[in-house]
Amino acid sequence: MDNYVSTMDELYNAMSEQILAHKSNVTYHLATTDLAQLVSAKKTWDGFEYHYNPSSPLLSGCYTVRQAFDGSINWYSTNSQTISVSFNYYVPKSTMDDYFDEMKKLATELKGENDFESVKNVHDYIINRVEYDYSSAGENYTDIEGFRENRMVCQGYSMATFVLLSYMNIPCRMVTGDAGSETKKGPHAWNIVQIDGKWYNYDATWDDSEEYGAHYTYFLKSNEDFPMH
Repeated sequence: MDNYVSTMDELYNAMSEQILAHKSNVTYHLATTDLAQLVSAKKTWDGFEYHYNPSSPLLSGCYTVRQAFDGSINWYSTNSQTISVSFNYYVPKSTMDDYFDEMKKLATELKGENDFESVKNVHDYIINRVEYDYSSAGENYTDIEGFRENRMVCQGYSMATFVLLSYMNIPCRMVTGDAGSETKKGPHAWNIVQIDGKWYNYDATWDDSEEYGAHYTYFLKSNEDFPMH
C-alpha cells in the first residue's frame, strides 16, 4: 500500500520527502492503532520539528518543516488510521531544486582537508556572503530565501549551515530556543556540530559583525561558553 507507515520516524521521513517533492497533500496509512494514537496535530508537529535522520540528514524534519510556512493534518477514517498531511511552500519547487543543486556543488568546493577546516569554511562563507536581515519585515526566514537576496535572519543562517555540513557528511543539528542577556532574551536559532566525535556549539549569526565581518566568539564552543543561549 502506498504511503504505509509503521513508526513515527517513518511518518516523519515521509513528510520530509513530501516537502522536498513539493506535494501539497499526501494521504498516509498508519499501520497500527497504537501508532494512530500517537498522531495528534500538536504532538506530530512538535515531534517533526525535532526529528533528525542521521543516515539521511536532509530528510530531517527539523530542517524540512521550515521550508513550509503552513501545514495541517486531517483524519480520513473512523479508526483514525488514515490521515492527510498538507503543506504550503515559501518558494516554487524549481527554486528549491536549484538551491539544493547549488548547495551540493558549494559543499564540494568548501570541503577542507578535515572536518574542522570544512566547518570553518562553511562558517566564513555564510557570514561573508549574507548579512543579517535587520529590516522591519524580516521576511527571509529560510536559507533559500536568504541566499537569493543575501540577507536573512538567524534561522536562515542555521538552515544554511545544516545543509552544507549535511552534504559534507558532518553531523550537525539545528537548535531553537532563546538567546540574549539575562534581562532580555528573544527567539533564536543556532547549531551544534560534531567534530572528532565531540559536539560543539556554533552560532554563525552572532559571529557575523556588520562592521568587522566574521569572528569566532561563538564558533565551536562548550555550553559554558554559551551562557546567553
